[in-house]
Amino acid sequence: MKKTLIVFLCFVIVCFSAASALAEASANTAVPGLNNILMIVSLDKKVPKDGKTYAMGCYLLVLDEDGKAVKFTSFPYNLALTVKTAKGTETRQLQNVGNDQGPEGLMEVLRQNFGIEIDHWLMVNLTGLADFVDVAGGIEVDLPDLSINEKGSELKYMTNKAYVKVEAPGVQTINGIQAMAYISDTYYDQPTIAEEEERFRQRHEVLIRGIFAGLGTFQIDVESLLTLIADSFLGSYTTDLTIGDMLAIGGMDLSASAQYEQEFLFIPQEISTVKASNGWESLGFTEEDVRAVREFTGN
Repeated sequence: MKKTLIVFLCFVIVCFSAASALAEASANTAVPGLNNILMIVSLDKKVPKDGKTYAMGCYLLVLDEDGKAVKFTSFPYNLALTVKTAKGTETRQLQNVGNDQGPEGLMEVLRQNFGIEIDHWLMVNLTGLADFVDVAGGIEVDLPDLSINEKGSELKYMTNKAYVKVEAPGVQTINGIQAMAYISDTYYDQPTIAEEEERFRQRHEVLIRGIFAGLGTFQIDVESLLTLIADSFLGSYTTDLTIGDMLAIGGMDLSASAQYEQEFLFIPQEISTVKASNGWESLGFTEEDVRAVREFTGN
């Protein structure tokens, strides 16, 4: 297995270590080293050692009780969260919470806002997605325009792959580095917040499906994967999971995990806008969203 299968292999081993463990555990049985919910923060930049940086997206991963569906709760970077401060409370975007307080602080703020317990966190960048998509032979997307070409040229510093321009909009099968550009290309010129959120949802569901597409095409044993992590992943991810956490789960067949159905819950469910304390237009959420997240994640 090439060393270039980097960041999202780490994503997958943690995700599907969780999936394998939860599939074998009852709802009331603790899993050694790994519990029910993993927070995944995705970046389109290098991962800082202290984890304090602006998030491109934030996901909660959980496997449902009968082991038949992998569930992702997706929070956008501009979701307005209530944050307790020494002076009282403020409204801050999710990305700002992560940048100021790091992943541990972000987990706590999500707990305070949604009443959910998150057990572990993983912060990764996108440089491994290109390999997963290439292994799968590409993924199909519907391109509204050719803006990914500009984004692709900007991301050269993160990968050693050459970027080939997409020639036309519409339904296309894009390769790995094109997919990496597509996922990162979440902005319009002067968008409405509803347009921006719709674009976010389209691209981040493609991100998850791209990983699953590549996952179904190869197998790798735990020992080899842990060696790959040790050799290649430094600087591409940071996590509170230890190698011991992963080893506690035992062996697994990663390719079989692609058979799971993926389910998505996007928060907020309906678009509404609020102002953060710094004046930025942000996405609001409701008590109905809180209930939906708790039900979806089993909290």
